[in-house]
Amino acid sequence: MKWNIWQSVRQFILFARQRLSAITGSTSTSEETEATLETPAPAVLMQGDHHELVCNNCWEQFFKNDRLWTQLGLRRSERSDILLRTTGKELLNAAQAPTNCNFCQLVKLCVERQFPKAFAPGPSFSPFPMMALKIVPNTSLVIRFDAGNDQGFEVFNLVVSDEQGTFNLDSFVLNREEASQSSNYSAGSIRDMNLDVGRQQSFELARYWLKECTTRHTDCPSYEAKPLPTRVVDVGSADDPIRPPRLIVTHGSVAPYAALSYCWGQPQQWTTTRDNISDLMTGGGIDLSVVATTIKDAIVATRRLGLQYLWVDSLCIIQDDEEDKRAEISRMRDIYKDAYCTLIIESATDSMDGFLRRQPDPDFPVYHLPLAKPHNGGYTYEVVRLRNVATYNYEPQKAAVNGRAWTMEERLLSQRKLLYTQKQLRWECQSQKRQDGGFPPRGTTGRDPTYVQPFYKVIDAKELETPWSPAYPEPDLKGQDKLRRFWDLLVNEYTARECTNPVDKIRAFGGIAAEFQRVFPEDKYLAGLWKDTLFLGLLWCRNGDVAALPRPAKYRSPSWSWAAIDSEVLTERFEWCLDKEKTAQFFEILDGETTLRSANAPYGEVTAGKITVRGYLRKGRLLSDESARYNKYTVCDEDESEIHWNASLDALGDSEEKVIWCLWTTESTPLIRGLLLVPTVGGGGIYYRRIGVFVSQESNQRKLQVDDSERDWFRKSGERRVIILV
Repeated sequence: MKWNIWQSVRQFILFARQRLSAITGSTSTSEETEATLETPAPAVLMQGDHHELVCNNCWEQFFKNDRLWTQLGLRRSERSDILLRTTGKELLNAAQAPTNCNFCQLVKLCVERQFPKAFAPGPSFSPFPMMALKIVPNTSLVIRFDAGNDQGFEVFNLVVSDEQGTFNLDSFVLNREEASQSSNYSAGSIRDMNLDVGRQQSFELARYWLKECTTRHTDCPSYEAKPLPTRVVDVGSADDPIRPPRLIVTHGSVAPYAALSYCWGQPQQWTTTRDNISDLMTGGGIDLSVVATTIKDAIVATRRLGLQYLWVDSLCIIQDDEEDKRAEISRMRDIYKDAYCTLIIESATDSMDGFLRRQPDPDFPVYHLPLAKPHNGGYTYEVVRLRNVATYNYEPQKAAVNGRAWTMEERLLSQRKLLYTQKQLRWECQSQKRQDGGFPPRGTTGRDPTYVQPFYKVIDAKELETPWSPAYPEPDLKGQDKLRRFWDLLVNEYTARECTNPVDKIRAFGGIAAEFQRVFPEDKYLAGLWKDTLFLGLLWCRNGDVAALPRPAKYRSPSWSWAAIDSEVLTERFEWCLDKEKTAQFFEILDGETTLRSANAPYGEVTAGKITVRGYLRKGRLLSDESARYNKYTVCDEDESEIHWNASLDALGDSEEKVIWCLWTTESTPLIRGLLLVPTVGGGGIYYRRIGVFVSQESNQRKLQVDDSERDWFRKSGERRVIILV
């Protein structure tokens, strides 16, 4: 009887409070009211509770007590959801002045980022209403924090539910303090990212990374100081910052040094020339007031890393001496490979930008919220910071330095790298990637650009039969095939980069080629291709999503090399094509050679090149429809009656060639593939140059296998011919 009376009293109190909520606009629920009745002990608020950071609704439901605190440090399976109930009207009102509730602003921004029209007036026009969040003033919302511990960091997933369903919005990392205030600055400490890369703690951390790699990383190549490059900048020491740096000739002396990889941007006003080199070496040294800011910062950074020598191209190469340029460029591979560390400047778009500065806060706002901790029967409060997980993403593709041709091999060939990114200092070696604080970025190795891969680990012969990472470069490839896929991906990436000086197209890739020669010891390098796989390597094509560019005005490579054009190229997937033995039934490479500009640069510039082949060659016509977005070009037989195949041209202006020759080079089910050629002037009928590629497929046609009539079209030309491609 007593129990029934108590139940009736409690129901009456619940009803009364619900009615009061309807009048006052409070959103507390019956479940919460029951919890209040059963646990009526009030919180004892201590001074400085930071209530002003959030609205009353968020304070009462979420931040007033220790709900958030009690979830910290628990495994995800041990945690319970933290709920906050509100309406669309309350959320919008609290997110703006005068309340300016930080938590409501956070929720509003997350909703708008994922559903831009969520708060817009009028009905939602989404064809999938269950997938679109639409919030009107009377929409009831349940906001849930689904917490979890991820790699030592407290990560919260923000989830919003309404009448339509549940929507996962964003994830946030909880930080107890700013990195600049952190007393725990050891490697691997759990703290926020440090945006001030010039801090003493950042250099201490960088020195720790370097020492750890060179003394403890068994998967990294052991470090042994090598002979210095021809010239280096003697930066002095951090103990004597007054002494100006100077340029020195090393005469083969041995010492550790740093190398710089950066973006020149505009031409530098102060570089080493034949006129000033004497002053830089024996006079007053290098005047830091006139050199580019990035180079000045690199000199300072080298000192603070405890190193005495720095190699930087604009000072260590005589810029108006072509002979010196050619000699030093041929040594670039060893300069970066042998460096104790390479400073890679991703935060600068120009040499005048510098990098030893506090980086701006990322685009995502930082939200300051109160955190209650139990203390002497009440609570103490501190302010915590929430950063969107996306803030910590590492996006090297957005850095100007990673869009330049030369910097690709500079990064790949460097054994140990300190990266000054748009956000923070990062570290890369052959076995580890680290960052100066912050949540480790999420990502899949297979999706990363080729230039962030541990180059020497990928091409290490010991790893070929058991791929070190199943996602890179291809899950099912082993042995030499794995290396060839890596090579193809590097070519694709490299050709998408900008090369200011046209003659650098081949030589800026030479260091990478030289390293691959170690693992292809019996193969022959031919202007960007390998002789053993020429039968497939010849089938590169211009990326059709990128506009065609005119051919270079001056010769720099044979037409059959991807270095002959300025556009981004895509390489053929060799695993889809016939192997060399089967291909030899209709196409063979008989010989190949190039003429080097300098015998001291076997992977550098060429002045000529040719390959001799035997195959079926058939005359045809080239038709074009310049108005079409895709499949602009078609290859036909001379009468336009037998074949109408898709074609891809290499360069702007190649479509002016109306009479072409088709060379059948391979098959990849269900297509025949080959080269489009035109005779060279005075070639005597056997010299041809390449203008593109073709595939035996018509637009909108679907095929399951190669048609014998397509093979017969080539065989009608008679016996296979021997021709020379130049």
